[in-house]
Amino acid sequence: AFGEAREDALAYMAFPREHWPKIRTNNQQERANREIKRRYRSVQSFPSRASMMRLTCAVLMGEEGRWQAQRLLSPSSLAKAAPSAAEPPSDERLEAARLYAAEAVREVVDRRGLRK
Repeated sequence: AFGEAREDALAYMAFPREHWPKIRTNNQQERANREIKRRYRSVQSFPSRASMMRLTCAVLMGEEGRWQAQRLLSPSSLAKAAPSAAEPPSDERLEAARLYAAEAVREVVDRRGLRK
């Protein structure tokens, strides 16, 4: 599996070395996941899938606001970064990512018994 994802897994190396720790880690994502789990535990049950999604979106919007206020890389450090030569993802790749995300949400909903 890693062989297929090798290029993506090592993409952070195209940036200056001082950026590597910020790019290759997913601390922000882990923080968002912990906050979502904390909020889910306090609610304990949801009347509908829509209410679960509203809570998740509210948490993620709050995290996004926190991320926007936080500067991960200094402007001088960013100036050293080479512009990406990568092309934007194709429609097929975007659709595959959407389907993967939808399946992940379905799996969590099923595992927690949140489906009506």
